[in-house]
Amino acid sequence: ENANALIKEALARLGFANAWRFLSEVVMRRGAKDTLHYFSLDLSGQKVSRVKIYVAHRDASPADLEYAMSQAKEYEPGEVQAFCRSIQGNEERYSAPRSTETCWAFTSDDDARPYSATMHCPIRCYADNDRDALRRIRTVLDPKSHAVLDRAVWALANRPLDMGVGL
Repeated sequence: ENANALIKEALARLGFANAWRFLSEVVMRRGAKDTLHYFSLDLSGQKVSRVKIYVAHRDASPADLEYAMSQAKEYEPGEVQAFCRSIQGNEERYSAPRSTETCWAFTSDDDARPYSATMHCPIRCYADNDRDALRRIRTVLDPKSHAVLDRAVWALANRPLDMGVGL
């Protein structure tokens, strides 16, 4: 319940006060439906330090996710909505037990805007089984990657893919 205050203070103490402004005004603009999940601090000998903040987006629409992700520096318009629909289906809102999450990476040389943003989609909440999940993932991959994906999945599979979800 104190996550917002703790992360806001941590960011300020670490010299990332502008990152909090971005998170609260852009990423978590839907209030209690956008919640902080993780705070990550890179410990390295680099001159530029980096923090990452993970945010869960409960009952988010593809447009909600598109808006937030569109603020990242390397964003391609429409990419998020297309990806969500390929992986999670054509839902108006993604309201599975596991929320879609975003991860925002800020560096000390520019903490006003994230240098990168990634999205984590809980595909197992939307796929009928692992075969369906594999089919959905293939739609967003370059066809050259399909064979690598197939080998990895079959190396891990301990049952037929249509017998469950979550692999």
